[in-house]
Amino acid sequence: MSFSRKCLPVVLCACLLALPACGNAENSAAELSAPESSVPEPSAPASSAPAESGAAAAVPSFTFTGEELLPGGKPAMDGGAQPAVFYYNEAFSLKATYPDARCRDLSGVDFSGSPDKLLYTTFDSKTVWSDNLPDGFDPRQILGRNRNPGLGVRSLHEQGVTGKGVNVGIVDDRLLTDHVEYKDRLKMHKNFSTSEYEYAMEASMHGPAVASIALGSTVGVAPEANLYYAAYDFQKALGENGESLAPFIEGLTYLLDLNELLPEEDKLDVISISKGWEFGVEEGVEEMDALVERADGEGILVVTCAIESMEEQCGFSLNGASRDPLSDPDDRSVYCVGRYSSTSNGLAAPMDFRGFASPTGPEDYVNYGRGGYSWTAPYVAGVYALAKQVKPEITPEEFCSLAIETSSSIRHETRQIGGKPTVSILYNLIDPPALIAALRQE
Repeated sequence: MSFSRKCLPVVLCACLLALPACGNAENSAAELSAPESSVPEPSAPASSAPAESGAAAAVPSFTFTGEELLPGGKPAMDGGAQPAVFYYNEAFSLKATYPDARCRDLSGVDFSGSPDKLLYTTFDSKTVWSDNLPDGFDPRQILGRNRNPGLGVRSLHEQGVTGKGVNVGIVDDRLLTDHVEYKDRLKMHKNFSTSEYEYAMEASMHGPAVASIALGSTVGVAPEANLYYAAYDFQKALGENGESLAPFIEGLTYLLDLNELLPEEDKLDVISISKGWEFGVEEGVEEMDALVERADGEGILVVTCAIESMEEQCGFSLNGASRDPLSDPDDRSVYCVGRYSSTSNGLAAPMDFRGFASPTGPEDYVNYGRGGYSWTAPYVAGVYALAKQVKPEITPEEFCSLAIETSSSIRHETRQIGGKPTVSILYNLIDPPALIAALRQE
């Protein structure tokens, strides 16, 4: 049995929640060996408690004394999270909205009658598959293909354009610091997470994903860029009147304040935050926008999922691109409109059918059929790292302008029997090789 090859709209992944994750929760893996720094912590920040209704959220203020840096001016490293331990309360089913096969033993399941749904199933290195799989569904081959960042990025790597020497900051959920995709280039890790809520000591599914998409050694856009990571405390995102931006304000403030102490060669060039915000929905919008403006003034591009913030900073927001699940990720023609691709002034980046670092172990990988808006920000941040390597003096404004100028839109037409054609357009799909070629011609 073979698969039908369709480019279908997909759904958003969980942007903030780390999905409870292999086996029984009691069988958690040992804590990673990321060193606990003996360097004193920065002084306690001002209160970052959620603001009262109508009031501005308090912005943390870190008083750095220089003791946060190790000899040589390098930032201190604190401990990382434990590998995630997935467990389930119900049997695996392809009828689920988002079939999840991570860490499951499916050796006794007959999949011969449901080939298409398997393409949209999340699975990982620890999934045990049945011998009875439909023709065309090879999990190892699919994961291998989806680990390719696509759009010709690997052709740039072959030319030596890898983001080497560029410094990328990320504010996101708990990170598995020992993963082989980025551990050797993890220059700073600050963990704001506490042990006061369930799963707080386990790596999230989100942190390793965004880090490896941006700069993973085999799956990332910029495989030789350096990583500076602030792991937020998810509990602080639960404000008194809805969602709060407090943990993102805390993490971004920390990165910017610390950046002022770093030697010139270690200063941040770009920061990725896979979070959107808008007035009336989250607490702390004004504070977050002010921090993005501060970063811009310091020559740091902050790539986020916030539509208005990105349009103000770059002239565009981000769109997510889908593609045929069995297609070549380097073939631009196979990309199409994803669930978050509705704006004609957006810059599109790959969102669906991606493979990247898994939180379950240092050498584990996970494949997501249905992706999310969150995967677009680290991708674009990775492309900026490539551009920064080729042209160190490039500014965020120049990059944003060039990213749109070198992008191209993809038109798809479908026709039902006896019906009128339906046209969909994926606007402004980012083109990393064309962007780098344009920089080289300057």
